[in-house]
Amino acid sequence: MKCPPESRLDDIELPPRTSTSLGGKRSLFGVTSGVSLTLEAPVSRVCDLLLHLFKEEKRAVVTIEGYRSAINSVWHANGRSLSGSFHVDRLLKSFKAERPRAVHTFPKWDLNLVLRTLSRPPYHPVSPSMDPSSLSSKTAFLLLLASARRRGDIHRP
Repeated sequence: MKCPPESRLDDIELPPRTSTSLGGKRSLFGVTSGVSLTLEAPVSRVCDLLLHLFKEEKRAVVTIEGYRSAINSVWHANGRSLSGSFHVDRLLKSFKAERPRAVHTFPKWDLNLVLRTLSRPPYHPVSPSMDPSSLSSKTAFLLLLASARRRGDIHRP
């Protein structure tokens, strides 16, 4: 999906007044090609910029949503808003559909396998000649398992 093509990205200029009010952070509105956005630009130019970031710059959808929020913040201070813009919302929705966020799943583990391993050497039988690091790791694991805590929680009171 693309917003109505009213202009090209290369025609958009950021006035000096705006770039100084952003603390010199032109990169909020500009991309690698030096394209930037004015406060008076129509929503279609914002769509063009977001589309450019997605297709050409290969930015993540979350990053593009950050661009939209930054633009909206500056525009809101000047009496404009992107909130509820049909075109921008639909464009971002299409980005999410085209490039969904990667889901990171934790590896599955088998408790029976872990307990079986802990019941064999070097962890079992416990003897005075047992390596202290093996005894410590077995003790820590069993303590975590019994208390249902995460590794980082074991040292907290």
